[in-house]
Amino acid sequence: MCQIDASWTGINQNVSLGFMLTSSTTKLFGQSSQNCYRNALYAELGALLWTMECTLQQSIQSIHFETDCLSLLKILDESKDWPVEKILLDLKLVLVGFLYLIFHAL
Repeated sequence: MCQIDASWTGINQNVSLGFMLTSSTTKLFGQSSQNCYRNALYAELGALLWTMECTLQQSIQSIHFETDCLSLLKILDESKDWPVEKILLDLKLVLVGFLYLIFHAL
């Protein structure tokens, strides 16, 4: 189970990203401050992308993500209709590294 979150306060502000991954064999925590995102949804997408990259670096390929961002879940659920945005294209590239993924609301 991996919970992700982002804290977006406004345009031209740094964004705080964080995740907490816990399982019977693994505990992994991460936090990062990144450059600006255009809105809160993009910050949540950035948190997901960064977390996925971190977990793949730890050779974790099966994971269950939880987020409090229902808009993010909607985008992931309707993946065939993703708008062409760099962050979403980056996310699609990272997705292929996983064997098993679940996205769920907190």
